[in-house]
Amino acid sequence: TDGGCVHHVTARELLTGGFNVRNGNDWIFEDSTASDLGCQDDLTPCEGLVRTPEYLTIPGVRSDGFGFYTESATSRTVVRNSRAVRAVKYGIAAVFGAQGFHFHDNEVESGVGAGIACNGCNTGVIERNLVSSMHYPTGRNATWPNGFQGELAQGVHCVGSVHDLSILQNVVSSGDGTGIRIFCSGPRLLVQDNAIVGNCRKYGESLQLGRTQGIQLLGNSVSDPGQGCQFSVSVDSSRDVRIQGGRIESGLQTNVGLWLLGSPTYSTRNVVLRDLDIVGRSASGVGVQLDRASTATTLYDSVCVSGYPTAL
Repeated sequence: TDGGCVHHVTARELLTGGFNVRNGNDWIFEDSTASDLGCQDDLTPCEGLVRTPEYLTIPGVRSDGFGFYTESATSRTVVRNSRAVRAVKYGIAAVFGAQGFHFHDNEVESGVGAGIACNGCNTGVIERNLVSSMHYPTGRNATWPNGFQGELAQGVHCVGSVHDLSILQNVVSSGDGTGIRIFCSGPRLLVQDNAIVGNCRKYGESLQLGRTQGIQLLGNSVSDPGQGCQFSVSVDSSRDVRIQGGRIESGLQTNVGLWLLGSPTYSTRNVVLRDLDIVGRSASGVGVQLDRASTATTLYDSVCVSGYPTAL
């Protein structure tokens, strides 16, 4: 079915999901709320599932949950002026070939997986959303001696084979995990004018790129929490990356403000750094670190590094 509109509807306390589109085009979801979706012991507990094995071995997750979800064989889905609260896997997501979507002016709070996600999506725009307080799980049946240490609680997450994606003017704040994580293939990826503030409270980084190419990071404002992330921004095994404009602020325990790294089999190369302020705020580490596996980096003299014992 094509051309539907859902507005002023609330979906809450459901086992798996709130709003989902498959095999449909031109759907609009507006002024609606999806809350308490899926089961996770310390966020959305479901007492009837306490003996159910943990989903994908993630501590405390008994059932994944989705707020607004557009998937295969869909195009031009719009989610706007809506809220997703305590959705276990994704607050708002485009996955498995969804294309032409537009997620804008939404609020996403306290999810476990990712606040807003693109998994194998194409030709979409994610803009002017507020993503806050992403939750890193503990779970009462966790078996790891030091607790779970996987990659979760991202504010905005891109993964898989993706092209022509724009992430614009979002605010991602106060999350337990990585603020914005780009692990999708590219090309023609744009991350511009976002505010990434006070994330990585338990795990991850403020902004993380890995195995991507053809991406531009323009005019973003990145600020670690007071204690700092281990790395404020990292670019790993990626190619044809431009980071221009904006600011990176680290915290007291940050090891590296901006780290370019790779591996012998997959180097980071063709990175341009320009018109960028990198501020340590008394961090103990290095402002910019270029590993041997990063090559053909262009570092303009308009990159200003301050507040670290070692600039480069």
